[in-house]
Formats: sequence, structure tokens, C-alpha cells
Amino acid sequence: MQTIQNPKDYRMPPYRSVFDAQLIRRILKLLTPERLLLFVSSPRFKDPTSPWPNLDQVEKWYGTRYHKQSILTSTMTRWNTDSISSEFRIPARNPFVARNLQVLPHPLCHRAQNPSFMRYLSRVRTEHCSFNYPQLLWADTGLSLWWKRELNFRTPKIYVDLLLGTPLLSQTPRKAAIALLFKHLVLSQVNDALYPGKLAGFGATLTTPLSGVQLKVHGYSYTQAVVRMMNIILNGKGV
Repeated sequence: MQTIQNPKDYRMPPYRSVFDAQLIRRILKLLTPERLLLFVSSPRFKDPTSPWPNLDQVEKWYGTRYHKQSILTSTMTRWNTDSISSEFRIPARNPFVARNLQVLPHPLCHRAQNPSFMRYLSRVRTEHCSFNYPQLLWADTGLSLWWKRELNFRTPKIYVDLLLGTPLLSQTPRKAAIALLFKHLVLSQVNDALYPGKLAGFGATLTTPLSGVQLKVHGYSYTQAVVRMMNIILNGKGV
């Protein structure tokens, strides 16, 4: 704390960072087996039949029993001579990373450059401003598709809300419980496939309200990634 110059750093971790290639190389060179401190913890150590050494020392403050020893020379030699495991590799290309972050032009683009007009536009709510309200793009038996442009924040983001309406879930507690179990089963099944999407700034939720099954996908307005997220959940597996 004596070296901290910014008072804000007392309330949260330092957020400033400067790339220093030489410093990174120096630190990497220090990561050697000889400087390794290996901690092994297990409830099996209390088992008298355990092959681990006896816990012959007692920690000063909490009375925790422990044992300390040097790493075997044979182990140290193997760590210094073995090649890097094939399990350490660069991840495959993330298919969810957005390739196009272009913001669509404002519907009133000829006036969108006027700051005073944009402030007015963010406040006005009249029938003449139809883009302030969702628009019905498609309507059919059992299906309606609504769409609305977000004009206030002007960011390349998208939010998809898909509701599969059905009265079955509200008929009996048993059906509601089955729907809840189904939701958890699907999310558990697709968790690994959705993880790259979360790293790329996308998210998806699946819920089972009494009105039906609801799927929400949000992230960047990159159509391929959004469709991929939805297909993973709807198919119940990675694609």
C-alpha cells in the first residue's frame, strides 16, 4: 500500500496496465521447476492407510497438521527434460467472434448528425415516430415476428427473445416440474458448446415460464454467431 499513488486503487485492484515485452520474458524465465512451490491438500491424509507421509507438523495459528518436504530429485529431473504436453495448445479459432461491427444507419440519417435533434429524438414518443415502437414483420397462424431498432445507444448489439407459447406448462404442477427439468437438461448438454460464445461477448438463457418456453440470445449484431447460439440450444448439442 505504500507504493500506491492513486487513492482509487485502495478501493479496487489497479486497472492500469502497460505492455512490457521484456518484463514478460523475465517473468517467464523465472517460472522453472526449481522455483515451484507445490501444495497438496486432501481429506485422505487423515486416513492412517494413506501412502502419503505422516502429518508431523502443526500450523501455529489454526492447529492444522501438515508435512513439508523437498521435491524428489528424479521428479525434478523429469520436469526439466520432458517436452511440453500436447494438452497445452492454442485453442481453435472461435467461430463466435464478431466479424462485422458496423452500426446500421439511422432512419433519419440526414438529420442524425445534429446533436440537438438526437437529444430531441431520445425524448419524443409520438405516433409520427414509428421507429420508437416494435414493428410486426410477420404474422401467421401461431407465429408473430416483431422487430425494433435501438436508436439511443447506437452500438452494434442485438437482443433476440423467442417465446414458444403453450398452455401445457400451466396445466399441472407435474408438467411445470418436467419443463423445469427439461430446461436444466438442455443447458447442461450445451454448456460446453456455448462457452466460446460467452468468451466472444454473447449470452443465452433458456427459461420455462407458465406461458411456454423462452429463449433469449444477446450479444453483438453478428448474424452468424447469433444463429449459431440459437441452433446449439434448439438442437441440444454443438453445431
